[in-house]
Amino acid sequence: VILSSEVGCLQEVVEVGSIIERGRLRPGQIFMVDLLNGTLIRDAELKDQIASSAPFEEWASRMIPINDVIAKTPKISDENRALRASNRLLTAHGYTTEAIDTIVTPMGAYGKEALGSMGNDAPLAC
Repeated sequence: VILSSEVGCLQEVVEVGSIIERGRLRPGQIFMVDLLNGTLIRDAELKDQIASSAPFEEWASRMIPINDVIAKTPKISDENRALRASNRLLTAHGYTTEAIDTIVTPMGAYGKEALGSMGNDAPLAC
C-alpha cells in the first residue's frame, strides 16, 4: 500500500503495471491493512466491524438530548468567561481557550458541532 497526498509523485518509483488499484480516499472514509492476513479491509466492511463491536445503539438510546442539556446549563457571564483562560483544570484536560471558543461553546449554545477540513477535498485531476 502506497499513500500520497499528490497525484503522480511516485511515477518514477512505481511501475504502472504493478499497480493493482488506485483511487481516492474521500472525506470520512477509512481503510485498514491487516498485516496478519495480508488483506485490505475497506471502508464499509471496517465500519461495520467497528459498529458491531459494542452496543452503540443501546448507549445512544440512553443519551440525554442536547436541548435538555442546554436548557439546564446556566449561561456564562463575561466575567466568568475571562476566568477560563487561567483555569488549570482546562489545561490539565487538554482544553485550550480556542477549543472552548470554537468547539465547546457553539455546541452548548446552538447544539451543533463545529465542522472543519484539513487539506483540499477537490477531486483528482486525472
